[in-house]
Amino acid sequence: MANKAILYGINNYKSPHISDLRGCVNDVRNLEDLLLGKFEFESRNVRARKDQEVTLDKIRKDWKWLVKGAKAGDQLVFHFAGHGSQVANDGDDYEKDGLDEILCLYDMDFDDPDSYLIDDQIHEWTSKLPNGVKMTFLLDCCHSGTGTRGMNISMRSLGTTARAIPRVIQTATDARRQLPEFRGSKKKQQRSLDSSESLEDQDLVFARYLVPPQEVLERVEQRSMKRSKSSTKRKRSSSLERTNHVRFSGCKDEQTSADAWIDGKFQGAFSSHFRKAIEEEGIDVSHSDLIEEIRRSIEYAGFEQIPQLSPNRLSTSVFNGIDDNSRSDEQYEVASGAERQIGRLLERVEGLIELMERACGDSVSIDVGKKRKRRDTEDTAERSIVYVHGICWHDSGYSIDWFRAMRPHLTRDLAARLERNHEEVLWSKHVSTEPDSRSHGRTETKRGDEEQQLFDELHEILRDRATQAAELQMSPTHSRGARTQFSSRDIERALLGIPGLDCVDDFVKYLYSRATRKKVIKEFTKVVVPLLESGHEIDIISHSWGTVVAFESLHQLSSDQFDGRVKNLFTVGSALSIRSVQRRLKYGAETGERPGLVDNWVNIDARGDIVGGTLRGFSTEVDSEYLNLEPVGCSEGIFGVSPSCSHSSYFNERNITVNRDIFARYIS
Repeated sequence: MANKAILYGINNYKSPHISDLRGCVNDVRNLEDLLLGKFEFESRNVRARKDQEVTLDKIRKDWKWLVKGAKAGDQLVFHFAGHGSQVANDGDDYEKDGLDEILCLYDMDFDDPDSYLIDDQIHEWTSKLPNGVKMTFLLDCCHSGTGTRGMNISMRSLGTTARAIPRVIQTATDARRQLPEFRGSKKKQQRSLDSSESLEDQDLVFARYLVPPQEVLERVEQRSMKRSKSSTKRKRSSSLERTNHVRFSGCKDEQTSADAWIDGKFQGAFSSHFRKAIEEEGIDVSHSDLIEEIRRSIEYAGFEQIPQLSPNRLSTSVFNGIDDNSRSDEQYEVASGAERQIGRLLERVEGLIELMERACGDSVSIDVGKKRKRRDTEDTAERSIVYVHGICWHDSGYSIDWFRAMRPHLTRDLAARLERNHEEVLWSKHVSTEPDSRSHGRTETKRGDEEQQLFDELHEILRDRATQAAELQMSPTHSRGARTQFSSRDIERALLGIPGLDCVDDFVKYLYSRATRKKVIKEFTKVVVPLLESGHEIDIISHSWGTVVAFESLHQLSSDQFDGRVKNLFTVGSALSIRSVQRRLKYGAETGERPGLVDNWVNIDARGDIVGGTLRGFSTEVDSEYLNLEPVGCSEGIFGVSPSCSHSSYFNERNITVNRDIFARYIS
């Protein structure tokens, strides 16, 4: 097996009219180290070029070298860090926006086609790859499909300390305006660009996008108008052909990739987080998991760009090509549309079956493809109940009392069935330690800068919520007349016992570490999957931070086919209500939609519970919400109900509203 790579980075462009960049050469060095160290590429099989070495003639020769002798199983890598742009598409091929994307090379000149690499050329090259060759492109540049309109770039830089809003450098004019020392010769500019330690410019963010000159934009406009008047029908099949390579891009079409000060030097935001994600997750991480980790970490770092992967669903490990189940973005959209139409048709068929059952009184069956749907007059599906706890240490059997509080409100038969199939997810061992090894329930943990920031953020959110809850509950009745003015010290005393405050670090581990998240989700799946495979109807009652575990786990399972279903998902005192948590979800975060395995989603919150709250702002697919319920079993103090008591009030056996009117009613 001959694994080979060609890597290109351009900081300093030939033309004084093109803004220079800072981190592209560092991107090349970092990726070269990654390939040689982690992936064990041989140094003789990695070609790294920078600045004046990156010309079209050199790239053509390098490509011939890259593919020469390539055979099935070989891993090939093409990496480019520099400016991207567009030119008007003058060929016969179909480009819906009338543009061709280009990589801007060292001697970039919009009037010289030999000074840039067009996407059509790359497509032609990849079409000739031998079958089975594992080709990967890493493009840390921008091909903004909307030109300069609506361009997004981070307005926050990275570093060890918080910085002011950075100045965005997009053109050479910007550079000269922002940095007076750049005025003068190109040689002087290069010295300034290469000596970042001597400049007060570490708060700058450079856009890796080259704005086309006005005459090019006019040609684009003319080309676009010509296309809009044309009625020529274009074949669609070519766009649906299965691709034979993997492409990582630094951002969406309408965004731009950032070149910023990261970890003590200038780097591409995408390239640096690509490297970090692999170092953290290991070389066996799948493409799909890798892109999700990069997106999460790049958003957490404050960059607005959203890196892209095509095909967008890949289970193979990084640099290991595509799999048989992969689809291009357009294939996925077309297939999803067809699947939705089939789903709606099946719903109508099932509705007709129900009408027939009512009319005939007998069981009715129907074959749909290879699946047989049967509606019997008697419910024969096995039932199960699964509990999912929140943070802090939990021992086996924690849910026994929770079930006992609900059991009297179930029918005898249903109670017996659920008691026979009563399961619980235990996941605290992956983030916590047993109480006897703690010091008063607290654990001192060494955290990196990003972990510490997340810890402080969640800690502060809980304290703010507790303060607001206390102030809201301090009514005039508590002071027998005019409202009493309480000091911040009084409120601080009222905040003792905030639920999970001592264990916030447990959930930071879950949110920050993919390895920990995988272990926790595995605890969920090893309980739930066997039930689903056996065709059980499951009711899941998740509490506190465990609602996040249940939500993400169910989303991860939704792509699989099971005979069973989740009849009800209860999220109780849910940390999904916390915006900072929502932003760091890996599964289901983009839409907040109900997991595909779930038939009904019920969210519950009690007055004074500062972890829970409404989920309507996060998801429009919550079927029912019960908010601000009375915290049964909690006494009223001068500051209202204790947050800790309110947070655990749902499972009090005297809480009829929750256990009878919500849990039992929906489960029955």
